[in-house]
Amino acid sequence: MSRLSIIETGEEHMNRCRFAVVFVCCSLLQLLAGVQGAVVVSLPQNDYTVEENSGISVCFRVTGTPNSSSIELLFHAVGGTATEGVDYTLSSNHTLELPFPLMTGTTIASEQCFSVFQLCEDDIPENNESFTISVSTPNTPSVFHQNNFTVTIIDNDRVDVSFTRGRYTVSEGEAVEICAETGASSERDFVELSITTITGTAINVDFYVSGVTFNQEDNQFRKCMTLTAVDDILPEQKEFFRIRVSSSDNLVNIQHSTVKIYITDNDPVRFSLAQSVYVVEEGETARVCLEAAENDLPLIRFHLIVLDLGGNATGGDYAVDSEQYHAVGISSSSESHEICFEVAANDDAVSEGTEIETFQLLLSTDVSWVMLDVPRETTVDIVILDNDVVEVEFEQSVYFKTEGVYPYLSLCLTVSGGVDHHPPPSLTINTNSRTAVGASDYEPSNHWFELPESSYCHQLRIFDDPQPEPEEFFDVCVTTESPLIHISTECVQVRIVDNDTPKVFWERLQYTVTEGQGQVAVCAKLRGTLGNEAQVRITATDITAIDSYDYIIKEEQQVFVFRPLSPKRQCRYVDVVADELMEKTEVLRLSLSYTNSSDVVLNISNPHTTVRIQDTSSGYGCAEGGILLNSGPSIPGDKENTSGLVELCNSRGKWESVCDTEWSLNDAATICRQAGFHRPAGEGVMSLESLQPAAATFTCTQTDTNLANCLGEKPVNDTCRHLLVACDGENPVTSSKSTPSPATEEFPTAETGSRLVRPAPNNSSQFPIMGVVVGVFSALLLVGVVTVVGCGLRSCTVEEEEIKVSDNSQ
Repeated sequence: MSRLSIIETGEEHMNRCRFAVVFVCCSLLQLLAGVQGAVVVSLPQNDYTVEENSGISVCFRVTGTPNSSSIELLFHAVGGTATEGVDYTLSSNHTLELPFPLMTGTTIASEQCFSVFQLCEDDIPENNESFTISVSTPNTPSVFHQNNFTVTIIDNDRVDVSFTRGRYTVSEGEAVEICAETGASSERDFVELSITTITGTAINVDFYVSGVTFNQEDNQFRKCMTLTAVDDILPEQKEFFRIRVSSSDNLVNIQHSTVKIYITDNDPVRFSLAQSVYVVEEGETARVCLEAAENDLPLIRFHLIVLDLGGNATGGDYAVDSEQYHAVGISSSSESHEICFEVAANDDAVSEGTEIETFQLLLSTDVSWVMLDVPRETTVDIVILDNDVVEVEFEQSVYFKTEGVYPYLSLCLTVSGGVDHHPPPSLTINTNSRTAVGASDYEPSNHWFELPESSYCHQLRIFDDPQPEPEEFFDVCVTTESPLIHISTECVQVRIVDNDTPKVFWERLQYTVTEGQGQVAVCAKLRGTLGNEAQVRITATDITAIDSYDYIIKEEQQVFVFRPLSPKRQCRYVDVVADELMEKTEVLRLSLSYTNSSDVVLNISNPHTTVRIQDTSSGYGCAEGGILLNSGPSIPGDKENTSGLVELCNSRGKWESVCDTEWSLNDAATICRQAGFHRPAGEGVMSLESLQPAAATFTCTQTDTNLANCLGEKPVNDTCRHLLVACDGENPVTSSKSTPSPATEEFPTAETGSRLVRPAPNNSSQFPIMGVVVGVFSALLLVGVVTVVGCGLRSCTVEEEEIKVSDNSQ
């Protein structure tokens, strides 16, 4: 191998390798304190690596207090293996322009980059060369931290060698030519290459070398080897060996030193998987089959060994018995040329970490001439579809915590369903500030659980501050990245009840009222002392009850007004509307709200209560104290629903018959007033009622408006008949505007013609007794109509047969 030396004059070389100074300036001006006239010149980088036929900018940093607007730099080579004028050209000097204008005493920091040298390109493969350049400032007083730098030249003239192909396959009995070649090299007349074989699973008896050639064409060198695979009669696994190319020339670059040659055997019996991936749901079975490549096979016997390689599915998720499969009797007379076994996916109640679980089975054989794959084995993937989801939810939808009590609030999660995730999934509990502020009102948290755990409770600290504040709250949320964990409610509220301010709360969490009672009182209490007036508003939310149809809250009943000296317990009234619809219990929610003013701070500690309205129109119950004039088919002649058998609603919400024993005119007048009429009628009827009424006496006065208010002692072992009352039918609500009306409500019930009267309040209007009522006597016959001629407060006289009805109750 020879090397051609080229000698050129300086002028010729400069024509080939022109030098161009490229000025790149990037400066950073800093105002620093320093000594005027003294500067420091430094090199941020003192080693450069550059390819042939290229250049690079060299940077200089100047700091200090200059006394001129420029600095002249001189460059000269101080040694190295590279030759100036042949391998590179060098700029002799360069002027650094400093920032202008200058202020006296100004300290600067400037960095400037420009081209100092240019590398030349040759065609000669060489080892890496280098040279060193020294820098000086002859005209400026300066100090160098580093006054030279080194440049290493990367030669691009090496000879590359590679195989013409990356892989070769040859069948038994066939030959293949394997070549390694170089790229073009104009200055090389010879390249040394060596090519050798390296055995692998194939050994020397499986192949032989039939010839080696070496040639050069257009400055490109190629060395080839001819290999022949020996054709034997033994069934074997797929065999291979390698060929290596090398060179002792250090300027030869071997890109890929070895190549693999595979020998395809033409003797084995081959089986292949019907499919490489089997998908099976939990509780089902996958049938894995191997199919023979040939249809006409001799009788063969061998073991198929199944080895579990595992995966993210565990042993409890599936069942497969390794090494029990023994394939026999595969021949041309067989109906099937396949070998099958089953893998069962267990149906558990445990949620795994991903939507699918996988594991892998390695199939192999103990017979060398039965081929499954390379080498004598293959793998099959089993995918199990999981059908279990973990349900996660907070134990409470809202948490309340009062300042000053035990400082920790226990936040607990309910986790249902087993968990066996790989890797284990996690649940993260974090806090989000709302009106409550983290680190001031509570301790921010970012706690996580790794499933499964024995408990999913987190202790959250609530601070007790001395500042009076309204009710504050913040959110606590739970998150997860696992797709098989379902969180029903991601966030809940934690409400902090302040113990430093007055509080308003509902007296009861639930009120129950029956249609017919008219209205229900809902009460709130104030705890603490107010310095000024505070108004707390009531807001109704329909749940199953409907505003204006089932209840009415008048405007004046929608606000609690608490003052410094006012009662700390106040009540407002919800009017209950009686309808004819058959309904079950209707529910509405009442909420307290308060908008803080600048001078009054008030907390709502228990903001919600519910009102449950029990229906009476469909037999679901009655309002205690209500009366019913039952004018059913047993009472003839009453088309105005002004008369009927008297029934009274007891404390259990059940209708109870009223006994006719010891009743008085005042009792009858009270019933008519409660029914909404002026007075008893001038005529009455009697009926044969076989009911067994509740024996009770009444002691009503002339001013009573509710029969239940004058209930007397209940006699023992008393037998009586059902009381019947007839009123005059004139309703004071419609007959006269000047006559006060009783505070009663009425509507037809589901029973034909019955008249239901709700109890009147104690302050209901009073009606004078202007007539008499006739009741059912203890007679066994219907006597017909009796006409009243006149009556007094204690007795009345009837025209027909001079029947005298006396009041002996007073």
